[in-house]
Amino acid sequence: MRFPSLLVVSLVAHLAIAAALWRNAQSARAAPPTPPPAPNGETYELPTDPVEEQPPEGASPTNPNATSTATPTVPSTPTAPSTAPSSKNKTSTPAKTSTSSSAPPAPPLFGAVGVRYAVDLFSTFTRALPQVSMDDKAWAALPVGPVGVADVTIEIDDTGHLTPGAITFGGSPPPPLRAASTRALAMVAGHAFTARGARSHLSVSAFVSAPSNEDDFHGTRVALSGVAECSGFVCKPFFAQPGRRVDFTVRLMP
Repeated sequence: MRFPSLLVVSLVAHLAIAAALWRNAQSARAAPPTPPPAPNGETYELPTDPVEEQPPEGASPTNPNATSTATPTVPSTPTAPSTAPSSKNKTSTPAKTSTSSSAPPAPPLFGAVGVRYAVDLFSTFTRALPQVSMDDKAWAALPVGPVGVADVTIEIDDTGHLTPGAITFGGSPPPPLRAASTRALAMVAGHAFTARGARSHLSVSAFVSAPSNEDDFHGTRVALSGVAECSGFVCKPFFAQPGRRVDFTVRLMP
């Protein structure tokens, strides 16, 4: 009866072992797969197969055992870019012509040109006329109306100074105008002048008017024009005395 007991014990042991193995298999099947370990930052250089260089198309294969002589390559000289502008993109612009008539340019000055203290002969002579005439009693004896015209020529040298016999008269000017012109030029003779030429041709006329109540400058008191009223090359200085007024007209002739 002993042999059947050992058989039962062995059978029970085998069943227990089989049951344990079955449970382990079920647990392993249900558990999730373990992920591979994460890289820790180390790098590994993978071996690469040498790549055989292929000769360019049309070139003969080189003998690896042959000794080659390297030929130095001379760099090409860079060509400077052309700076000449292209003529095909240029368009010519016709010069503009003025259709409106313009005054001819004034001739260059003559005399003491560039001298700091030089003065203009025409305007200086014009301002002096009434100043020297106020003391001339001949004007008080003239009747009211036009006095006449004096043709006057004044000459300067290339330094701007008056020449000897600088003033000349054409024809027979009225005595008051002749005297006034001569005294006016003598008054300003010490200046250096500029003019439009060596000779300045002037037309000097005068008009005597009776006093009026227009203002104090028309024969009611002594008065003198400081700066003559000018328009272009025509100036009109004056002087006034009780009882009359004398207006000059001085023109610079071409």
